[in-house]
Amino acid sequence: MAFWIPIMMAASTAVTIMGQNQQKKNMRADAAWKKYDADLNFHINKQKELSKQTELLSEQRARGAASGTTVGTGSSLLIAVSDQEDFEYDMMLMAKGLALNHGATDSLLAGQMASQNLAMLGTAVSGATSIASYNKQQDWLDKKYGAEGTSGGKTN
Repeated sequence: MAFWIPIMMAASTAVTIMGQNQQKKNMRADAAWKKYDADLNFHINKQKELSKQTELLSEQRARGAASGTTVGTGSSLLIAVSDQEDFEYDMMLMAKGLALNHGATDSLLAGQMASQNLAMLGTAVSGATSIASYNKQQDWLDKKYGAEGTSGGKTN
């Protein structure tokens, strides 16, 4: 019997599983990169919005000073408070969007990991089944033709 064939089948199965495991590592790295990218974009957009809000508040104060009104009571203060509340609400929505983005990335990664784990299990089972089938076939051939007939010796 060619003893090396089952060994090669097992080695092939192992290499396939190692490749699938590497794909899992790549999936994790990709998810981490997507989260980093989302964090970076969030902070860039947050800084832009902070700058806009600072300009708006400065502009409101300058208009008020130019008109001779004082900040403290009245409609100019109500406008500034309303604008600040809108800004804070926008910041909260941006943070929620980031959290949702991270949740979606984590969920996608979990699904990919489960799928890859099942593929790895399938590869292992397939490899084991192939080896068992090969061995069973060789046993049958040994019984039918004798051990010499299947190992390259003379057949009767």
